[in-house]
Amino acid sequence: MTDINPSNTDAVLGGQNPPPVDAAILGGEIGRKQHLQHEKAIARANKFWQNFEYLDGLPDRHATIFADRQVVNFEPGMEIVNPRETAYALREIHYCYRGLNEDLDFTFQNKWNFFIANSKISEVEALVFGYDVSSVDYVKNIVDNHHLFCKLKAIFFGDIEDRERMISDLSFGRDISPILSVCPDLEILQIRSGGRDNYLYFSEWYHENLKALRIESSGLN
Repeated sequence: MTDINPSNTDAVLGGQNPPPVDAAILGGEIGRKQHLQHEKAIARANKFWQNFEYLDGLPDRHATIFADRQVVNFEPGMEIVNPRETAYALREIHYCYRGLNEDLDFTFQNKWNFFIANSKISEVEALVFGYDVSSVDYVKNIVDNHHLFCKLKAIFFGDIEDRERMISDLSFGRDISPILSVCPDLEILQIRSGGRDNYLYFSEWYHENLKALRIESSGLN
């Protein structure tokens, strides 16, 4: 071998073997590059699984962090800003949060129409829904407009506090599979719904990129 052009079977310095073995990697420069790429992949995986703040969303409070992004409530008239680092939430303002002179909340469909009309909608990567899942067909709304969500990676259905509505009263009541079909880049899916009679199901189960599925319920089959 030469110092400049090591062959595929040569050992080169740069490994992480502990003493007394000197640090070396088989495979020459190609082997060292592959080793470094492997280390980067492990680091990304560790960050994903160790940082479980991305599933923040407890029964006694709304999610403030989801999919490693800050959750921001979307209201009609708002602009989408920094969509890569923001999880946009469409929530119903419950009576326990209303001021004395505050008008009634917008309906989900009203907020949704404003939201999908935004010029940066195609850059949104994370969505949080805080309307009662029994009264809003989230799946249909996303499926019908999936062409707008080119980069969607994370979805949270049912981000509702217990003081707003108990989890046992929430009923998702629909097939989730269409979401998997139209969102190929989806990595995180979280659903908060009711008990055994909520009819939440997957008619088909296959997805290339899904890494985390979390279902919170008062009782599962």
